[in-house]
Amino acid sequence: MVASREGGRQLRLRRQRNAPAGTIPTRAPSSPLVTIITAVFNGEDVLEATIQSVITQSSQDFEYLIMDGGSTDGTLDILRRYDDALDHWSSEGDEGIYDAFNKGVRLAGGEWILFLGAGDLLFDRETIQRAAAGLKSASSEVQAAYGRVVRLHADGGFVEEENEPWAAICDKWRGGRRVMPQHQGIFERRRFLADHVFDVKYRIVADYKSFAQAIASTPPLYLDCLIARVTVGGVSSAPRDSLSACLEILELNRELGRGLDHLPHQLFFALKSAVKTFLSIVLPIRGAMKIVDVYRKLTGRRKMWT
Repeated sequence: MVASREGGRQLRLRRQRNAPAGTIPTRAPSSPLVTIITAVFNGEDVLEATIQSVITQSSQDFEYLIMDGGSTDGTLDILRRYDDALDHWSSEGDEGIYDAFNKGVRLAGGEWILFLGAGDLLFDRETIQRAAAGLKSASSEVQAAYGRVVRLHADGGFVEEENEPWAAICDKWRGGRRVMPQHQGIFERRRFLADHVFDVKYRIVADYKSFAQAIASTPPLYLDCLIARVTVGGVSSAPRDSLSACLEILELNRELGRGLDHLPHQLFFALKSAVKTFLSIVLPIRGAMKIVDVYRKLTGRRKMWT
């Protein structure tokens, strides 16, 4: 099931933002600066808010693609309702989120691509406009750029702000790996992603591999602006999935030639991940989350889960 622009390159006429029905639509640029891609599966509770945060942008210099993995809830009803506001949406089975991303990249026409998860929100109506100035100034050697991301509790409370300037984080390790900006704030060049598809053998950290490849020869460009609001959660941060994520990170470190880098840190991270996974199995999930939050507080960070 597909609704799209012809050939995946020409933007269809898009209804003017916030205009009443019957208004003559305005055409977005034939070659937009940014393509925003959302992958979703059974996301009826969160998808509409994400769509609204995108289609109400003050800038029109983008296209929006949604790749659904064959949802069986009300997700398709939402996609049909917003059909006129989307440049492409499709619903079919896939091999996971990174396979969906790869499908979206093949359809994209923007110079830069931003991956926004279902439930994630662009920070405000000026997000794309603010990011555009930096993206347009990037040299041709730069393959990745990023701005800041705010992480929130499920109730909307502030947890932390991620993504410092590159000079402040480029030599740091956290979570068993070299620090990577929160991916909801990362823009990658379409031409780079076309030649370096997401590695679907990694179910959790293929975005980390992609970013590492993108900055291998040229550092990323830091965009001094807020890009997204993200609610805590997801496979990579859920306590039950900690060990699975850890094993992928260790394997990717080895593949990237960093298997022996910061080895004490990697071993401690593996131990923490095993403990978190064990606690989530033997305790109710809320109990495991509380223990994780106690550890975060003891190490000077805000609570994430409770």
